[in-house]
Amino acid sequence: MKKFTTFLLAQLVFMLIFGATALAQSPQQSHLYGVSGGAVSNPNDFVEITHFDPQTSISEPLGTIYTMAVQEAIVHENILYVTATDSLVAYDLVNETRLAAVAVSGTNLLKVVGDDLFMSVQYPETSGFLKVFDKNTLQLKATVDGISGETAGMVVLNNKLFVAVPGSYGSTDGSIAVIDPFTYELLEEINLGEGGIGIYTLYVYQNQILTINKTPWGGTTGTLTWLNPDTYEFTHNNFSRTIGKGITIINEKLYLILNNGVGIIDLNSMIIVSNQFIEDPGSAGYVYFGDIVYDTLLQQFYVTITDYVTFGTGFIYDMQGNVVNTFPAGISTEALAVNYTQFTSLATVEANEMMVYPNPAKDFIQLKNTVNKQIKTVKVFNMQAGLVLDQQVDNVSAVIDISAIAPGIYFLEIQLENGSYAMQKIVKH
Repeated sequence: MKKFTTFLLAQLVFMLIFGATALAQSPQQSHLYGVSGGAVSNPNDFVEITHFDPQTSISEPLGTIYTMAVQEAIVHENILYVTATDSLVAYDLVNETRLAAVAVSGTNLLKVVGDDLFMSVQYPETSGFLKVFDKNTLQLKATVDGISGETAGMVVLNNKLFVAVPGSYGSTDGSIAVIDPFTYELLEEINLGEGGIGIYTLYVYQNQILTINKTPWGGTTGTLTWLNPDTYEFTHNNFSRTIGKGITIINEKLYLILNNGVGIIDLNSMIIVSNQFIEDPGSAGYVYFGDIVYDTLLQQFYVTITDYVTFGTGFIYDMQGNVVNTFPAGISTEALAVNYTQFTSLATVEANEMMVYPNPAKDFIQLKNTVNKQIKTVKVFNMQAGLVLDQQVDNVSAVIDISAIAPGIYFLEIQLENGSYAMQKIVKH
């Protein structure tokens, strides 16, 4: 079995390198979406959404939201969700049309879980700091009560939703709310004390929760926190640098805002390995990063900088921190999101029988055999042919939890009941 697996992986890598037609029928592409809030001094400069194609460098407008600022943009299954001050909007990226829009106060960050869209809530709201919407219609389904303050980033692990609770401006501690994502019930709120001040971005790494705690205004140090999702025990790691939001995790390295630039921290040693992977754009002169996202397919960073009043610019950086291209960015482009076209071909004769979606995926992938052959096992291998997940299925469909796997490119080995195998390349982001 091990020899057969190694053979399949070697064969797949050979096909990828030499362009086998089985894997080249539907090449995957990246698409960047930027959302700009416009000039803060102009009440008629509304939120604009732009689509940029990195393959052609063509930029086109997607839509306008008639409000003043943007908080977040995420993509899930070819739908772009945007929070913009008092609005929550969804766009179909295939047809490039608006699907739904609702008025909602205190919009902040977003997380899709199953059929639900969770939204963290901030000022001016004073209660109900987590809302749940239908991801297709944006109809409000629930408001989670009992959370102590304003909320921010979210992750799912062990069938629980963990929500950052930085509270309002000037809060003297931070906490994590633990939510049942099926009943929308607050299970517990874990107070992280002073070390949790500014808690904002959450990640799942090696079955632990990693929190990025933004340095308060005027502070000179920052903190990262590890939380055990089972015991709720936590450990703070202090750094003599100011910390902003997290960007991504690549190959055991955390990329984050560090001293107003982009730095890198080794998550195994918790040592800063780069202070300025991307330099501070000019914070001393009130020029800041608008947003930064990582493209897992093209392995590059999209970065916007702005002074929020007169200009905004977009840059593309490679993995060495060098600028390789630019893209149009309106003033105050504070939300970027990457969408990927589907990679539909499998590397074996089972290609027309197996559905694997979404791809790219963040927390879960779904498998379905269209001719009702049972799926026996699913294995996930990294690019070095290392086994990172092995799951028994015994069904014609399955949901595979990949939330604990680091972002990157992987291969699925899917064994069917008749002994045949299907292989699928997936992207985890």
